[in-house]
Amino acid sequence: MRTIGGFLGGSPWGPLYEHMVKVAECAELLDPLVRALCTGREEELKTAAEEIFEREREADAIKNHIRTRLSRSFFSAIDRSDALVVLREQDPIADGCESVARILVSRKTRVAEALVEPITEISEKVVATVLKGREVLARLRDLAESEPSGDEISSFQRLVEEVHECEREVEGNLLGLTKAIFLHEEDMDLLSVWLLVQVSEGMALVSHHAENAVEALQRLSLGRI
Repeated sequence: MRTIGGFLGGSPWGPLYEHMVKVAECAELLDPLVRALCTGREEELKTAAEEIFEREREADAIKNHIRTRLSRSFFSAIDRSDALVVLREQDPIADGCESVARILVSRKTRVAEALVEPITEISEKVVATVLKGREVLARLRDLAESEPSGDEISSFQRLVEEVHECEREVEGNLLGLTKAIFLHEEDMDLLSVWLLVQVSEGMALVSHHAENAVEALQRLSLGRI
């Protein structure tokens, strides 16, 4: 926690970014988790799930540390309130990854061959959304500590729009995947169908919270860059 300790008396960007880095590590593990699911490699699935659980615990520790140190003696009331809003949106990203992993380790889930590509695509796009969100926070941290040019601010705004575009693609992928699951439900047992729907919606929710976190960061950045 030494990195967090260094933010006292400074801005909230550093600790929020540290939390987002750990949250993004959770999201990145969705790819190997889903690949293991689709190929029936149970041990690899369990390994990916355990790594997600560990990263989520680490993210929670960072989150709790930030909350306890966001004191009036270090931040203005506005900074403190806005930082907590961002934190509240980043936290469910890690929680959502954990929920998806717990579903998949709770029971062996069969994936129809026709679903491998669409479920892999949505996991990849969800991860891309979260990583873009991490990049937004890194860019905003740097801009807030300098005097950004107009081009730098425009570049930041384009990056934010890329997050929104990723989220729109996830929503479209979710709709297509849900339809595909029910189209091929006869190729799977009923519980696998239900679990795949839960997993798909869970991954999409991860992306949704990443977008919300970016929107909160936009509001937090007003007047600061």
